[in-house]
Amino acid sequence: ASHTNEGIWATCMVLTQVFPDGRTGITFLPKYGRNINESNGGTTAEFEKNWTPLVIGDDLYLIYQIHPMIVLKVCRTEGARSESDFHVESIETVHSKYDGATPLSGGTPLIRHQGSTFIGMYHTYTLFNGNNRRYTAGFYTVNTNLWKFSAISQIAVLAGNSATRTDLRRPLMERLSLRKPSARYEVVFPGGLINRGDTLDAAVGWNDCRLFIQRFDKAD
Repeated sequence: ASHTNEGIWATCMVLTQVFPDGRTGITFLPKYGRNINESNGGTTAEFEKNWTPLVIGDDLYLIYQIHPMIVLKVCRTEGARSESDFHVESIETVHSKYDGATPLSGGTPLIRHQGSTFIGMYHTYTLFNGNNRRYTAGFYTVNTNLWKFSAISQIAVLAGNSATRTDLRRPLMERLSLRKPSARYEVVFPGGLINRGDTLDAAVGWNDCRLFIQRFDKAD
């Protein structure tokens, strides 16, 4: 969810029950990190995003941070009827080595890969021309027995082309007129992942205004 806090753009993570018939149930705002602004009259905005959901059996987990790994378990009391019946608990994890220069952020929900290992896509960025960002994405796996990320793409498998800050501010209607990925796009973001046997299909957001499917061959 996004909103403004005293004129400052901010985001927070919200969980909502959705039943098979489409009905929605309890909406829950997890109290963790900066998801809830506890300041009294302060100007600091809430700013949380890119938490990664993972379902194991009947339990819902949220990977709050990939490296160092922080994992939250969503807990609820029996017969939960309101938001106050839900809370999150941090669980013990094992840190893995990561030598990248920029942080790994959540992308797609994690899906089962093999046994207790789950796979998903992260996103990160490289810097160029000062503080301009070129967004990239790759795969990583999480061992849920030890709660550690066990493997990561050595090179990016998805990337937006370099762009200047001026390009990023192009009017929305002009961006909407671009029908497919081209040399002009700047931001790509993996949002969903499906295991189709020999391939992994990723739903990829493009420039916050288009969606396309990127197919990855598992053999690669």
